[in-house]
Amino acid sequence: MMTPFIDIYQYLKACRKVTKYYQNNIRLVKKDFKKTNNLKILMLTPYPPYPLNTGAAIRRFETIKYLGLNNDLVVVSFTFSSKDYDFEDTLNKYCDLAIIIKTRFWVFPTTSDIPRPIRLFQSLRIQYILKKLQKFGFDIVIFDSIFTAQYQEWFLKSYTILFEHNIESQIIARSLDQEKVNFNKKLYYKKKKELKLFKEYEEKKWAKFPLKIVVSEYDKQELDSRCQSGETIVVNNGINTKTILPLPSIDAQKILFMGAMGYQPNIDAVNYFVTQILPLVWHEQPQLKFCIAGSHPNQSILELNNHPYIEVIANPEDMNQVGQTSFMTVVPMRIGGGTRIKILHSMAMGLPVISTTLGAEGLNVVDGIHILLRDKPTEFAQAILQISSDSDLRLKLRENGRLLVEKEYDWLKILQQMEIEINNFWGRSNKSAKNKDKIL
Repeated sequence: MMTPFIDIYQYLKACRKVTKYYQNNIRLVKKDFKKTNNLKILMLTPYPPYPLNTGAAIRRFETIKYLGLNNDLVVVSFTFSSKDYDFEDTLNKYCDLAIIIKTRFWVFPTTSDIPRPIRLFQSLRIQYILKKLQKFGFDIVIFDSIFTAQYQEWFLKSYTILFEHNIESQIIARSLDQEKVNFNKKLYYKKKKELKLFKEYEEKKWAKFPLKIVVSEYDKQELDSRCQSGETIVVNNGINTKTILPLPSIDAQKILFMGAMGYQPNIDAVNYFVTQILPLVWHEQPQLKFCIAGSHPNQSILELNNHPYIEVIANPEDMNQVGQTSFMTVVPMRIGGGTRIKILHSMAMGLPVISTTLGAEGLNVVDGIHILLRDKPTEFAQAILQISSDSDLRLKLRENGRLLVEKEYDWLKILQQMEIEINNFWGRSNKSAKNKDKIL
């Protein structure tokens, strides 16, 4: 079946699913079959939570899986690929209704003050589905990232929450600083304009949400300094310490970088590592190999595969298998925001981590105890050589890193606390609304 017809079929199928789900729920309520105190929650995500090959996808999946246990949960995910329709059936295992709708990967030229990445998620199909969902009377509607926040006004009768995986304008600002260094004037002024639009858009949308959720105290300070309305809470990123176990300690000769390789901060990190750090390492230990593992690597990353001591693994099914042949991971980030799940994943696997200070931003790690933090290429390279030759240091970082994620970054503990806080905020809001009705 040709792609346009697949998309139309999927859209019509989604419409029928929404209608059927609504009719079934009305019938159940009328027959008094469903006397529960479950909250009715709608969650909008800019991408499906599958495959689990990015930090954002992992966070979405864990959140959906947890909220679906004790609540009536509907998930609507946008996508740019018809291949993602196959994930609906898997997603339905964890929620009451899952809908994946394709949006276009282009926008009309316009003088709009809405940033272009936001406009990519504007779709008449999505609007029609959300219009049908309005009648459900959701208690809570969760908007996953600033990209879905444009639909908040469709659910003003519900308690709306914005999940911010990172502050997008921060990422643009940091990449802007990098373009200064690279002396790319054209790109610099383009990003400067985009930064202004994004900041204005974020502040406008943030003000409309009674509750914002961020992943670090650093992001909370940034958001609160620019938005004085509503509440902001921190819900850490995490890792599933029950399914991700420490790998056997072996004498491997491979350095690992993992992450979404279509994501500019990760591309910049790899290029920085390959050009400025790795040559210093190879000067001392030429036998060490570098492995880049992640989803959707672009052409510049794939071309690194031509080097005899660099390996690129595109879209790995199991990062734990990749980690089995590595003795450490590197996080040489110079751009980005939020917190890096790749660091938590590495620690859960028992792999020592070397990161820039920015790469470990927002995580409760101590240099020399859980991780090595190095910002200069020479220092970063020296830390790699140190871990390579010092088995006691490797063991210390391995054990302390694993203990840290078990104690502070286990998804179950994090999401249990998040649910308590959301229920408290929603309960106070609901009580306040009822009191207003009584007064009126």
